[in-house]
Amino acid sequence: MKYCVQCKVSINSDTDKCPLCFMDISEDNAAQGGNTESESSGAEAGEDCRIYPPLEPVPNSRYNFVLRLLILLSIVTASTSLLINIMTYRGVLWSFIVTGTIMFLWATVAYPLLMKRSIGHIIIVDAVSASLYMFIIEIVTQTRGWGLTYVTPFLLIGSTVIITSIILMKRLQWREYTVYQTVMVILGFLPVIFSVSGLVAVSWPSIASAFYSFLTFTGMYVFGHKKYRNELKKRFHL
Repeated sequence: MKYCVQCKVSINSDTDKCPLCFMDISEDNAAQGGNTESESSGAEAGEDCRIYPPLEPVPNSRYNFVLRLLILLSIVTASTSLLINIMTYRGVLWSFIVTGTIMFLWATVAYPLLMKRSIGHIIIVDAVSASLYMFIIEIVTQTRGWGLTYVTPFLLIGSTVIITSIILMKRLQWREYTVYQTVMVILGFLPVIFSVSGLVAVSWPSIASAFYSFLTFTGMYVFGHKKYRNELKKRFHL
């Protein structure tokens, strides 16, 4: 590694000129690797001595290997279960439950660990993933009356309550959770569509979800007032 006295940087290259100031680097210094006068100058520079180009951190090969191994195992498990299900089909596509379980675990466990998202973002992803997972199980098992009817509405209500609690506890960071709360309010009205379209037999859980979303939006509008409206306009470009 060579050293440029003019720029006070170490050159991580075989070039004879400094890529910053285009000054010649002495051959003595190049041969000795910066152990002569330039090294003493670099030592005097202390923290000002930098390496150019900057050394990139070495990726964690073990971490990448484990991640790729988990992805491969997930694909192999899902495809194998589908193949066995098709070859031994008896009227039930149970392989969809296996695939849905794998996707649900990736969304609720792997995604938060890998993507480093905020709590509000993770809550929304988990709520949507759990709702879709329950819907898949309900279709495969042909047992209407529990997934979309009860689980999804109360899951959305619970997620909205959690985000509301976070906003109340972290008042200085309420802007960060405004979008998440608004998204949950919108999702809270979806069970009403299920009820109107006839996908659910009991309608009161869907009505409760929509009513709670309405109360949450009203409370945010009343207490947030101008700040909340301005934040919505800024976030959604209204």
